[in-house]
Parts: sequence; C-alpha cells; structure tokens
Amino acid sequence: MSDDQSTLTLPSPPFDSISALRYSPTNPDHLLVSSWDTSVRLYEVGEKGVRESEAKAKFDHRAPVLACTFSDATHAFSGGLDTSVRELDLATENIRNLGAHNDSISTMAYSCDSNVLITGSWDRTLRFWDSRATSPQQSSYETPERVYQLDLVNNTLVVALASRLFHIYDIRKMDTPAQQRESSLKYMTRSLACMPDGQGYATASVEGRIAVEYFDPSPAAQEKKYAFKCHRQTIDDVDHVWPVNALAFHPTYNTFASAGSDATVSIWDHKVKKRLRQYPKFSNPISSLAFNCDGTKLAVAISYTWDEGEAGLKTAERPTVLVKKLGDEIKVLNAWSSKAGLVTARAGFEDVYGLDDELLGLVTQPVKAVLLLFPITEALETKREAEDARLREEGQPLLDPTVLWIKQTVRVAFNVSNLTKLRRTGAMHV
Repeated sequence: MSDDQSTLTLPSPPFDSISALRYSPTNPDHLLVSSWDTSVRLYEVGEKGVRESEAKAKFDHRAPVLACTFSDATHAFSGGLDTSVRELDLATENIRNLGAHNDSISTMAYSCDSNVLITGSWDRTLRFWDSRATSPQQSSYETPERVYQLDLVNNTLVVALASRLFHIYDIRKMDTPAQQRESSLKYMTRSLACMPDGQGYATASVEGRIAVEYFDPSPAAQEKKYAFKCHRQTIDDVDHVWPVNALAFHPTYNTFASAGSDATVSIWDHKVKKRLRQYPKFSNPISSLAFNCDGTKLAVAISYTWDEGEAGLKTAERPTVLVKKLGDEIKVLNAWSSKAGLVTARAGFEDVYGLDDELLGLVTQPVKAVLLLFPITEALETKREAEDARLREEGQPLLDPTVLWIKQTVRVAFNVSNLTKLRRTGAMHV
C-alpha cells in the first residue's frame, strides 16, 4: 500500500499493540481502535486533499482492551483483560459498566437484528447483553473450551474455541449448538470472519493457513470446503511461516482480505480460489483489518504481535493505523473480461507494482499477457511519429515470433480524472 494518494495515516495512534479495528455499521468514516495501551479510540477518517482525519474520542480502561464493536452510530462496546463489559457513548465520551465475565473478554459482536451484544471469554462462556435493560446481562452459555474468536452473520453465530473446536449456533436457540466441528487446520485458530452472504466463514491459524468453510452440512456443500497455505516466504532456501492475524470480508463483493505477521495484506476470491491482489509489504506485522460499511476503504493496523517475544518489543515501532481507499479498476476489468468471454475461474488481471524481483514475485504465475495503459500526451505523440518515420525508412527489426502485440488507441473515452488512473501496468495470469 505504498500509493500515498490513496492511503491515509490516522493521527494519535495507540502507544501499544492494536487488538481490533471496527468500522461503524452506518457511517463509512467512523472507526474504532482498541489497544493493549488500555484505550479505545474513535476516529473520523478523512479524505486526502479534502479534509484531515481526526481523533474524535478516547476511552480509558483499567487494563488492555482486546475487543470492541459498534452497536449504532453513537454507541459502542468494549472488553478486555479487566473482564468488564463497557458501553461507550461516542458523543459524550461517557462509559457505562454493564457487567463482567469471570476471566478476560477475548471477542465480541453485536446483532443489530436482535439488539444484543454477544461476548466471548477465556472463562469458557458466551454471554448476551442488552444495554437497554435494567439488568443488562440477559443470558450465559457455557462452552467446553476458552473462547478465542466469534463472528456473526444474520442469526448464525460462529465461535472459535481452544483445542481447535468450532461451535455454530442459531442465536434464537442457544441451548445447544446447531453444529460442532473440529478445525480443518492443524494449529491454533488466530482469526475468523463470516461471509456477508451467509453461506459460510473463513478461519486462519498461527501456521500460515486459511480454511474456507460452509454452513450447509450436506455432503455436497462440505465437498466445497478447502484450506490453503498463505503468508509464507522462502528466504535463503528456508521456509518462513507466519500467523494469519486477521481476516475481513468485503461487504459487497464477498471477497476477503487476510493479514499476517509477515507484514502483508492479500485479497482473495474464495469462490475461484485465487488471490486477487497482494499489497506491497509493510514495515511491521499487521494485527487487524476492517472494511468500512460501503466497502470503499480498508483499515490496516500495523503493530507488534509478540511473535518474537520481548526481544522483538525492543525494536518495535509505535503502532500505526492506515486507511486505504479502495479502487475498483481490477474488479471492473475482470467483470468486463468475463462478459467478453474470459473464464475468470482460470484467469484474471492483477496489478504489476514494479519490475524488480520482489514486486514481480507478487504476481500470480504463469503470466500470459501484459497490458500497458497510459494517457496520450503531445510529447509522446511527437516521439511516436518520429519512431514511425524511422521504421518506415530503416524497416522493422526482427521480432520474437511468440510475442503478440496489439495496439489500440482510445482518444475520447476518458476524462482528465480518469486518465490519472491509466498510469498503470497490469498482467493477466492463467
């Protein structure tokens, strides 16, 4: 994400590792950030060249905060190592204590349909809360292991537990899990996210793998599930494997982003089992990700994730929150190519960020074609005319017969703002 024109750095970041990023369900510019520095911060994300990003509020806690979530445009919730569940009034910065677990709160989600907060804890319980009630805790349900992660889509709740266990619930009937599963991955679950279309979920482990799972228990549906390796790199003939710390689904396209301790972010199309894009590497690990509600921005939390223990902390930089404004140029190109007859399950377009080995290595192999798009300028036209005149006089030099070159000039199809988007190189992989 080195494109400074589309990336913002938020001001006044936390002083310690970032535990969670959460966007507002209704305001695409409001972002919550929870941290091990015992705070939750609310930001209003700006627009480059239009308005600056602003830290709107800060809520201090007694211990590190591990989880946060919005309920509506003006209220949020938080929980962490001090075991308390708090409601945060984003307008007044008031904090209300709703109750507590018996151990640290590791994760939470809010159901807008049921107006209920669901929290998971290392005390091996799931608890339901209604902040409007006189007694906010509505119910508590025991689990066989510590709760690591949970996520919610419609009325389906997915809970990732210790010992690689997964419980899937219908939140309208919590007396028993609708399904109990063992993880498809061999190592501890690090991240979890549900598909916005309600068909399933993705989960990732500390061992550089992601699994795509489906809710439908029928054999036909379960045959579609799969797992794959990612966030790995071979350095000096040694395979390095990093935890996948975060997963986030795009609210519109149902694609998802993954981020790891290798300091990279990748975008995946799980239906065709392909990586759509990998952004240039960051300077530090990534602990959390979040798409905003309209899918136009991706927030990235860059902070130390303790993979190297206290030794790594000595050289760790202060955490940073970046917000990437997402473009749809590759999505549009692939959609157009599908209509033109390209089988996108077997081929697709990706950006080429540079010609050095590291950046070329980000492009899915093999590459069958390179597409160059650039605006026509007066200087370029003058140079082209001179080159054409020279070739007419000297003749065309011998060309590689395996190279197919097609020139197409579009003179009036783009306005000035769109021309800036054409200064790019793309590759089609098969």
